[in-house]
Amino acid sequence: PPARLAGMGGAVENLARSRRWDDAKALAAEVGAREAYRPALGAPGSADAARFARALAITELKAGDPEAGAAKLEEVVRRDPLDGQALFLLGEFLHGEGEVERALMRFEQAAADPAYEARAHRRRGEILVARGGYAAALAPLRKALSLEPDEALGDYVDSVERLAGIFERR
Repeated sequence: PPARLAGMGGAVENLARSRRWDDAKALAAEVGAREAYRPALGAPGSADAARFARALAITELKAGDPEAGAAKLEEVVRRDPLDGQALFLLGEFLHGEGEVERALMRFEQAAADPAYEARAHRRRGEILVARGGYAAALAPLRKALSLEPDEALGDYVDSVERLAGIFERR
């Protein structure tokens, strides 16, 4: 079972990635209910258990009970404080709940994961712009642009620079 847990976590992730939420939830519930998987699911430091827990949390967040999904993501982060995907998704959830300062903090933490660094900086900058913090948004937006050059993002950064200049003169 421990070896098969990796495959099950991947299967739940793939179903979630395909937005087949009900199938992902059903498979996760089936795995969680099987006695044979319980030791592997509870193994401290197990990458496979963490992957499965994250996939389950994402599925819950997107298609079940968002608060429960967020709580599960918080548990994933407690186990692995550098899990960029979990941190990024928590940031999105918190932002949607109006907890902007906590969301910004989660995006800043997610940026420590190279796989989420550019995306997290960009999202942080976008939120700061939406709040009118044009000058504050420039650093994360420029960082995102330097990590993943993108013409549209470059144009956005130019616009934010102009806005920051306008509001600084006031």
